[in-house]
Order: sequence, then structure tokens, then C-alpha cells
Amino acid sequence: TNAKGLRMKVTDYGTIITELWVPDWNGTMVDVVLGRPSLQAYVDRTQYFGCTAGRCANRIAKGRFTIDGKEFQGTCNNGANSLHGGARGFDRRLWEGKAEVRNGDPTVTFTYVSADGEEGYPGTCTAKVTYTLNASNELVGDMEATSDKATCVNLAHHSYWNLGGHGSGDVLDHVMMLACDEYTPVDASLITTGELAKVAGTPYDFRGSKALGADIGKLPATKDDPGGY
Repeated sequence: TNAKGLRMKVTDYGTIITELWVPDWNGTMVDVVLGRPSLQAYVDRTQYFGCTAGRCANRIAKGRFTIDGKEFQGTCNNGANSLHGGARGFDRRLWEGKAEVRNGDPTVTFTYVSADGEEGYPGTCTAKVTYTLNASNELVGDMEATSDKATCVNLAHHSYWNLGGHGSGDVLDHVMMLACDEYTPVDASLITTGELAKVAGTPYDFRGSKALGADIGKLPATKDDPGGY
């Protein structure tokens, strides 16, 4: 908890943020992250709520990647592809946590050492994630990783947010702005095609503030795509 009352609950299992209580316009505290009621519930059904995804977040086609001319095979846990580090990615590992106060701000730093060959990735990789609740009432996440061999590392925080509180209904009235001119199209298995497409004239154009629900209907579900964003 910081000096302004911003309050976070986090576990060393996957560095999962289980709750984040923030003040609304009237100062009423609201929990804005989705979570599960128990550790066992996270173990049984991940959906990657609130965790650090890794060693490599997102999908790797057929789990195969090449480094310095050598091909590696990662664990395929998403159909034919590898997702968020494989069957037991960083979200399903116990990290070592250390809490402290830095410059008046409460922080917690988590460390995990991923063994050489874990889930098919080369190199012993040491990952660190630091969460800070600062004086501006911001949650700041810092991530770093080092490896003793060339490897594939792509860490990502994976909370699901509802700024009205997780029991308040859908997020279609939430307004978002993304300062980007292009996006990365994906194929039917959600693997990026390599193309960089312009957002102009598409539902993906959030260069100006726009409600999530404004254009989501223009992205209907198909047999290969759940639809939406």
C-alpha cells in the first residue's frame, strides 16, 4: 500500500497480481484487475490472469525457432503452437520475492531462474520483475532478463483490466487511445503474418480516443476467429 492508499495484492506464484485497489473519482476504492478466489483456482485454469508471461510471451509457430543457425523445439501447448513459454511457463513457476521501500515507494522484486533447456529454451535465464506503487498512484512494472546463452526472451505482464471494478459489467464503454499507425495481422492460428498493416480506415484505429465498443461489431466471429479485439 502506498501513501495515497493504492493497494496491491500479489503472489510469488507467477508474480500474479491478484488484486489492485485504486480510488475512483469519488475516492471509493475499486479492485480493477480480474482474479481468482484461490491459488488452486489459478493452478487449475490459468488464462494468464495477472501474471508474467514468459520465457517468450505470445505464440511461436509450431514451437520452433532458430538461433545462430541452430533450431530449437519448444513445448507446443496451444494446438500446434507454443504459447507464453510452453506448458509450464513463467506464469506457473514459483518466484522468490523481496519487498522493500525505495525512495518512499513500496516495491516488491521477484526473481526466477529458468534452467537451460526448460520448455525447450536454451540458456540459464534469470528473470526479474519489480512492481512499484509510486507517489503518483501509478503501478509501475519493470522487467529484465539475462541469459548465459543466446536465447529467446519476451516478457509481458498479463493482467485483465476493468476500470469500473471487476464486478461492474463489460468494458465496452472504456475509452482507449493507442499512439500507433500500424498493427500486425495474424493468421487463423493467431500467428503474426509478418505484415505491418495501416490502422487507418480499420476498426483498429485508436489514434484518437475511442470507446472499445464503437467498432468492435465490425470484427465478427468466424470459425477461425473469436472476433473482437
